[in-house]
Amino acid sequence: VAGVRPRLGTFSAMLACLRPPTLPALQAADREGGGALARAVSHEVSSHEDARKYYPLRALIMFEEAQALGVVPKFDAEEDSDYDIRQFPPAAAEVAVLTLLRVFRRYSDSHAGNGEVELPNVTLRVLTDEEHALLIASPDATSQRLARTGERVIVLLRRLRFNYGGSLQEGRIEMSGHIIRRWLMAKPPPLEAMPGSEPRLAGSITDQARNIRSRSWTSDWGEPNVSAPWANRGSSGSFGSGSGGGGGDP
Repeated sequence: VAGVRPRLGTFSAMLACLRPPTLPALQAADREGGGALARAVSHEVSSHEDARKYYPLRALIMFEEAQALGVVPKFDAEEDSDYDIRQFPPAAAEVAVLTLLRVFRRYSDSHAGNGEVELPNVTLRVLTDEEHALLIASPDATSQRLARTGERVIVLLRRLRFNYGGSLQEGRIEMSGHIIRRWLMAKPPPLEAMPGSEPRLAGSITDQARNIRSRSWTSDWGEPNVSAPWANRGSSGSFGSGSGGGGGDP
């Protein structure tokens, strides 16, 4: 409804509806949990691909609009920071990571004329082992869903071939600014580096990987520039109350 700020769980469910279907093996593993999902990803031949494989541009635009409305916290592109996603359902956390990379790509481009751009370090706060065990043991479906967020973020970073630090046991996923900059500037692997792929398929994957690291990722993925459905199109600018938690999020 226009003018009403959604709860975080509702927002995450909206993002999940935008996620394209994945491979059957990943869908099955996704239902089983993190260990099975990680194994499936390790055997996926097309894991070096662009973010459009996960969510369309409209999902990232919606996330930035949600940040502007205070539904989720904003990123800090200038100083080292912690970004707490412990209350984020999986879809919201995945889109947060992709939006973070998009924001840093835009920030890097805007400062390109000032020499080498230094990007800050970002630490994603996720559930520790103890917190995870409490949620897993809960009969509440929302709690069990939140327990999977850290694993889903790790899987996403692995599929993006992003070298992260920290660990789920400690409740920290560390994204170095230096690694972010290198990842954004990296060239896609040659076709021969992806055994088992048909040449035409491998070429498509390479093109996708090139697109995510190009400036086109910050503006045009061939998706319409849509506004979040809850944005108030009137002149008052007021919003109803709402807070995080809940929602049916895959």
